Amino acid sequence: MSQQSNEPGRAPFTVGLALLEGRATAGPDDPFEAARGAMISAIAAADAEWSPRAAYVLGLAHFDRGDLADAEPLFVIAQRSGHPEWSVGGLIGAAYLAAADGRPDDAAALFRQVIEAGRPQFLPSAWYNLGTVHQQQQSFRDAARCYRNAMATGDPGFAPKAATNLGFVLANHLGDPAAARQAFEAAVASGDPQQAQLAAQNLRAMDELDRMRAAGVSLPSGEDGVDLSVPQPEGRVKRRWWFPR
Repeated sequence: MSQQSNEPGRAPFTVGLALLEGRATAGPDDPFEAARGAMISAIAAADAEWSPRAAYVLGLAHFDRGDLADAEPLFVIAQRSGHPEWSVGGLIGAAYLAAADGRPDDAAALFRQVIEAGRPQFLPSAWYNLGTVHQQQQSFRDAARCYRNAMATGDPGFAPKAATNLGFVLANHLGDPAAARQAFEAAVASGDPQQAQLAAQNLRAMDELDRMRAAGVSLPSGEDGVDLSVPQPEGRVKRRWWFPR
């Protein structure tokens, strides 16, 4: 018996993923709709491995496009599949939806469940996003703990962002400028261009504030408006950072 007959969802999943990642074209058809059709075929194949994976990947693709209503049932399929990895993907998808829907307590509970599941693929995002939920709720010590855990994963996407946010929390809310500098320096050294730039700006802001303190000048207030970040294209995450005014 061929591998394809053993894994009927594999081929349509592979096609759908290539379309989503831009490694294949759909001719005159819309590439997303073509990818969606392939992923739906993979889900319909009732393949124990590839169907829940397709549900998670397509759910995340809809989420990235802002199609939250379309993402939700796909994350549910993945979550209920019982697959050791992609069921956790469905769980973190539900957490993203709760955060986007303005339900921080639900989001935090779901991110904790992802962390308890212990699947390495999802831990960096779960720790980072749980930190942002705590930061938005002004639970700054909890936020700092989560950001440190996200940094400890070494994930190239989430560790640099966690370092920048940790520096912000330490400098503005926990009164630890020395540790804040270390966090910003870690972000600068991370190699992530966006986070390195933001962290370097914050280090310059700290230097400026130190000069103002030494000169006896009244200090400006900071502003904390960090937004949740989930895996998505560059430029979709908006933040307000700490700069002297």
